[in-house]
Amino acid sequence: MIDILLLDQNNTKALAVVHSCCFEVGWDEKTFDGLFQGFGTFGWGAYQEGQLLGFMLARIVFDEAEILTFCVLPKMRQQGIGAILVQTLQEHAKNVGVKSIFLEVSVNNETALQLYQRLGFSEIATRPNYYRSLINSKTDAKVLRFIC
Repeated sequence: MIDILLLDQNNTKALAVVHSCCFEVGWDEKTFDGLFQGFGTFGWGAYQEGQLLGFMLARIVFDEAEILTFCVLPKMRQQGIGAILVQTLQEHAKNVGVKSIFLEVSVNNETALQLYQRLGFSEIATRPNYYRSLINSKTDAKVLRFIC
């Protein structure tokens, strides 16, 4: 059974570990701590038997939300965890009066693009050279929006 729990600054170490397993350039504890200190930042973690399997951090400003980062451990993907996390945000956003949710996703991340499309997001723009890899290559990002 997967438990979806609200995250806070006490979770930064686990968030950094999971993030580094999911991205070529993972964020450290200090980055997550800074995000939680910022206005309107919140998130949920997907747990199984106390282990963090994935999470989503978002920020709400006025009537817009932005997904700041979102990941699921590679060995736990394709099991519906990502969809549960996105749907949790969509539900919360509607309940607090958010009108739109935005995010950026790599043009190369077909799995994520398919998930977002399935959950009602649509492409509104492209950000050239948005992501950088360890070898400093650059990748475009698609900007997606969900209208609540």
